[in-house]
Formats: sequence, C-alpha cells, structure tokens
Amino acid sequence: MSSGPPVEIPPSVGGTGLAAIAGLMLGRLGVSALLHDQLVPLTDWLLVLGVLVFVALLLVGMLLARKKMGVTPTPGSVRRQWIVVGGGLVAGLVFGIISAM
Repeated sequence: MSSGPPVEIPPSVGGTGLAAIAGLMLGRLGVSALLHDQLVPLTDWLLVLGVLVFVALLLVGMLLARKKMGVTPTPGSVRRQWIVVGGGLVAGLVFGIISAM
C-alpha cells in the first residue's frame, strides 16, 4: 500500500486524559512526600510511571497503525499531538499540587 500525501491528524483525547490523570497523581504524591513528609509506597510511584509509559505506547502505536494504513501525518501534527499530551500532564500536575496543599 502506498502512502498518500501528508495529512493533519488530531491530538489524542484519550492520551491527553490519561496524561492529565497521571500528572494529578504525580502532583499529589510529590506534595505528600516532599511537603507533608509522608512515606509514599513504591507501588504508587510505579503506577504513575506505568500510566505514562502506557500513554507513550498508545501514541506511538496509533502513529504506527496510521502508517500501516498508508496515512502519513504531517510533522507539525505529530508535534502538536505530543505538545497537547504534555500540556495535559502539566495541567494535571498543577491541579494535583493545588489539591494536595
């Protein structure tokens, strides 16, 4: 199957939501550990890391699936996708820190 002209792809809503949830968890755990001197179990940190790895695999998998179907995304749309997901992570982190104070 030949690839067509580059197309704009929309940012991942699911990946952004999961990244925001991971940021929320990370913010709350960080405040608990650093400001409140609470002992946070290793499994909690690993859960957050697992969610972030899942988000990365989700986004890479979507790009590979699109490539296999012959869809060539523009570099700008791929960059925008990662920026939007990173923004979700940062927003979740901020809300997590605020809610844990």
